[in-house]
Amino acid sequence: MESKDRIVSRKKAIIALSQTKGIGYYSIRQLYLAQKNLEDLRDLKFNELLFLFKKAKIKYADSLANDFFINKEKLFEKAESVYFNLINKRKISFILEDEHLFPQSLKIIPDNPFWLFAEGNPEILNSDKIVAVVGTRHPTPKGIRIAQELTEHLVKKDYIIVSGLALGIDEAAHSETNKLKGQGIAVLGVGINLPFPAKTYRIRKDLVSNLGVVVSEYMINDSYSKRSFFWRNRIQSGLSKVIFPIQGSLNSGTTHTIKFAETQKKKIIGVYLNEIEDKPQNEIFGYLNKRGCPIYDINSELNEIISAIKSEKEEINLFEQIQLFDFEKEMKEEEAKKDVKRKKGFFKFIQSFFMKIKIKR
Repeated sequence: MESKDRIVSRKKAIIALSQTKGIGYYSIRQLYLAQKNLEDLRDLKFNELLFLFKKAKIKYADSLANDFFINKEKLFEKAESVYFNLINKRKISFILEDEHLFPQSLKIIPDNPFWLFAEGNPEILNSDKIVAVVGTRHPTPKGIRIAQELTEHLVKKDYIIVSGLALGIDEAAHSETNKLKGQGIAVLGVGINLPFPAKTYRIRKDLVSNLGVVVSEYMINDSYSKRSFFWRNRIQSGLSKVIFPIQGSLNSGTTHTIKFAETQKKKIIGVYLNEIEDKPQNEIFGYLNKRGCPIYDINSELNEIISAIKSEKEEINLFEQIQLFDFEKEMKEEEAKKDVKRKKGFFKFIQSFFMKIKIKR
């Protein structure tokens, strides 16, 4: 078993990397995959550091390794300060995959996270009574009602509610959980320091007060992106015994969560009220029906819903299980987009420069 000092040093190395311009979450993840014992980073010679960056397939490895090497003492000093404030002032836990608080359920999913930042009560992350209530940010009034009623029944049965702290269905599920003083888990698509979205910040505070927990795998000040929200959905389903998609279109984050749940071989249960309205938000029900997932009316089949949670997952014909996220491909696509932006910016600069010359003439 690793010593506590080495684990803490590894955390500080991860934070030091995150303080380096040009090195973000996905690059740090690749470095961690290439060499887990990042606590030795501070002692590496330049050639060793460069070898690690190239082994991790970091773009611009030469310049980034050079920048990190030149500034590493300042970066580690900054990391010390950030780590102290995080743990002692913000009371936020930084949990690595080898620590007992890290959820066991996330260790076995494809593309598993290697660390989590957690605000609140991380003990509940290993509960066997976690269920996810997820859905669109643009629900119908009936969708909101379903989320509230389902959450109420689940909380009264002592289930812990997972959602994404977004507006819409997530907001309804978290609010109802807080109203009933239940425990909840919010999975963020941004860094743990960001109060995003601002409209759900009060919900987040109440969730923590009720012995729930807010978690994120991203670096503490990371902003949002379409990819980060898509990617966090695998954690929502990974933590959960059952996933309840309330509403969502076929190209929504809710559908991504369902697909992650399928890959993770989790139970998925659709819930409606009286009848399924012909609305874009209800496109997921056609998908669930084709996949053989149970769909229940919360008004008349509540007992069946509760029983379905407790029962073993029925085997259904799933598509071939694959990892849904290709890091290397995604990183290349992200860098390609950045290159296009850089070139556009350069051409605009040249164009502006020559326009100024022309005006002067």
